Amino acid sequence: MRDLQRIHQGQGWTDIGYALVCFPSGRIYEGRPAWAVGAHTLGHNTGYAGWSADGNYETSEPTPELLDACHRARVALGVADKPLFGHYQLGPTACPGRHLKPHLGEEI
Repeated sequence: MRDLQRIHQGQGWTDIGYALVCFPSGRIYEGRPAWAVGAHTLGHNTGYAGWSADGNYETSEPTPELLDACHRARVALGVADKPLFGHYQLGPTACPGRHLKPHLGEEI
């Protein structure tokens, strides 16, 4: 989390751009307060709850624990019933990676 915080603050943000960060172990860490406007996707931060899955899912498969944590994060942020978008749908990136993209349509 400190590495992520350093990277995001190095971009001039006040803190981590996401409200929550889910880890492959199933743990969920808090980034910026959920009530604060995120800095997760340029032009799409207002009205959306930003959360992240830690790891490189272009090269790694998501663990069942990560998928469960992502679902719990969506519930905690009150967005479990809203469409789920990957960064690649809103900007030029591969995020969340080819192994996690197929799960976006599922209830994660």
